[in-house]
Amino acid sequence: MISDSAATDRRPARPRYGVDGFPYLLGLCGAAAVLVPAGAVALRRGQRAVAGVALAVGAGAAVPAALGLRYVARGKVALRDRVLDAVPWRGDETVVDLGAGSGLLGLGAAARTGGVVHCVDLFVTTDLSGNTPERLWRNAEALGVADRTRVHRTDVRATGLPGSCADVVLSSLCLHNLADAGAPAAALDEVVRILRPGGTVVVTDLAHVRDEYAPHLERRGLTVRTQRVPATFPPQRLLVARRPG
Repeated sequence: MISDSAATDRRPARPRYGVDGFPYLLGLCGAAAVLVPAGAVALRRGQRAVAGVALAVGAGAAVPAALGLRYVARGKVALRDRVLDAVPWRGDETVVDLGAGSGLLGLGAAARTGGVVHCVDLFVTTDLSGNTPERLWRNAEALGVADRTRVHRTDVRATGLPGSCADVVLSSLCLHNLADAGAPAAALDEVVRILRPGGTVVVTDLAHVRDEYAPHLERRGLTVRTQRVPATFPPQRLLVARRPG
C-alpha cells in the first residue's frame, strides 16, 4: 500500500488517463490502416474478390476503432460525470474507487467531496496504457487533490480497508477483468463489507451488470437499479445501489 504522495519536480499541466483497451484499439487501427488501402489497390488492379475481402474486413475494423477513439477522447469523461452525478453528495464523503487506474473516477470524486479518496488497483497495463501508481499521483497533483488521495496497490477482493469505512464505492470497467470463478462476487462482497449504512455504490461494466452484479448486491440487502449508458464503446451498463441506513 502506498499512503503518501510521490514527490515530483513539476506539476503536470493536466491529468492524463490513458487509453482503454489499448492493445485491442491499436490492433483495430492497424488493421484498418493496412486493409483499406490494400483493398483499394486490389480494386484498381481488377482483383475484385481480394478487394472485397480486404475492404470489408478493413471497414469492419475501422468502425469499432473510430468508436473506441471517440470514447477515449470524450466518452470516458462523459461517463465519469454520469457516474458521479448518480451519487447524492453531501461534501464530506469517504470514497473508495475499485480498479482506479489513472484516477478518472476517484480523482473526479475528490472534486466533489472534502473527504479522503482511496484508489485501489493492481495497476495491470493490459487494458489501460500507462496504468501506474506514479501516473495516478501525477494526476492527483495536477488536480490539487493529492493530499486527500490514498493509493492501495492491492486486489479489489481484499482491499485491506476497515469495514464500513466508505460512504461511496465506485468502479468502472474492472469486475469483468476478474477471470477466476467467483471473483466478481468476492469483489462485490468486499464492496458490501467496506460500505457504510446509507452508502452508495456505482458500477459500470461491459457485461454481467444486470444478470450477476445486481442480483448479488440485492441478496446482500442493497437496493439496486441498472440502466444502459449511451455513447460508450464497447456498450456499458450502469448500476447504482444503496445500502439501507
